[in-house]
Parts: sequence; C-alpha cells; structure tokens
Amino acid sequence: MIISKISKILNKQTLNTILVIIGVSAFLGFIYNILQPNPLPLIFTPKHIDKVADSLLFNQNDDAEKPIQNKEINRSIPKVLNDTLKKSDSTLARNELSKQETQENFIKTNEQETKKPKSVTFDQMKKIVGNPNFVIIDARRPEEFKKAHIPGAINIFALSDVNEKFELIMTIPVGKKYVVYCDGGNCDLSHQLAEEMLNSFGFTNVYIYEGGWDEWSKKNN
Repeated sequence: MIISKISKILNKQTLNTILVIIGVSAFLGFIYNILQPNPLPLIFTPKHIDKVADSLLFNQNDDAEKPIQNKEINRSIPKVLNDTLKKSDSTLARNELSKQETQENFIKTNEQETKKPKSVTFDQMKKIVGNPNFVIIDARRPEEFKKAHIPGAINIFALSDVNEKFELIMTIPVGKKYVVYCDGGNCDLSHQLAEEMLNSFGFTNVYIYEGGWDEWSKKNN
C-alpha cells in the first residue's frame, strides 16, 4: 500500500518535471526564433504563386538567358559582385570571395524589392524532364536527394552554408530555364532557393514545381 502511494507520488512528480521542461524549452525556442533576423512564421501560410503558361515556358524564341562568356559573367550574378569579378579572372574571383563578403552580398540584394517565380504543373514537368533547355534543381537535403530524385535533377540544398551554395549556384549551366523543387506541400525550400536565384544571382527564367517530389513520386509510382 505504502509502495503504491510512493509510486504514484513519484509518477506525478516525474510528470510535472517533464511538463516544466517542455514548457521551458518551448519558451526558449520561441524567444530564440523571434530574435533571429528572419524568424520562422508561427503559423504556416501557404504561398500561392501564378502558373506559367505553356506558350511562355516552351517558347524557344522568348527571352531565355543567353550563354555568357567569361568577360560577360556579370550578367549571371548579383550586381554587387561586379567590382570583385572585374578585378581578375571570373573563376579565381569566385574562389577569392570570402564568406563575409558573400553574406554581405546576400544581405544587400535581399533588401531590394524581391522578384517572385511562377510555378509549373505536373504535366509541364513531364515535358521538362529530359528537355535540354531546362535545368532541374532539387533544393532538398543531400541525403534525401541521394535516396531518390526527379530524373536529371542536380542538388543544391537551400539551407546549406552560404559559401557552398554560392559555389554550386555559380556552376549551374547558363542559357537555360530553371525549375526548382523540394518535397512539395508545406516545403518552402524551393521558394527560398528560387527567389535567391532571381534576386541574388540575376537569373531570369526561374520556376518552381510546387507539387515537388511528393507529387512526382506518387504519380510516377
């Protein structure tokens, strides 16, 4: 009888301790989040973006980005990097950009009015896969990409280290159209990477496949 009462008291104390720990952790997490430069929203709000028409997406005579030579490399990167790249060969200049300089460039371009990408549908993606005029970019984590991805896609994790992401984006083939995807649904990685390409790196033909890997894998078994 006594042992039973002691057990109940201990269980109650343990439960109270767990609840206190959870409460304190949630509070500290909330405070940490709101103190960040770009805090996560407390309530998820789905992004609604316009669909791109087939006539624009697959038109070979539109304003698709023209291939650029080394001396014209400035058109494929943020304007704030122009002075740096003019000082030496473009490849060397890219390697010489320090992490601090790269971060400052992102901050400057992100302060400007942002451009928003349009989205493509599943039917359009079926035409895009294998089309040499497009580059498909998987914005998910590398381990997810290695497990499975849309055929022909390259991997640039949207939340990777700024220097690593900078180098990967600068290796993307030019003169193409670009479709970025992640898991789909509530996944925001594709939006983040696509907007960075548009606003921080000067790409113009960037689209998002909102259905993402979830839709693609289900509809393609």
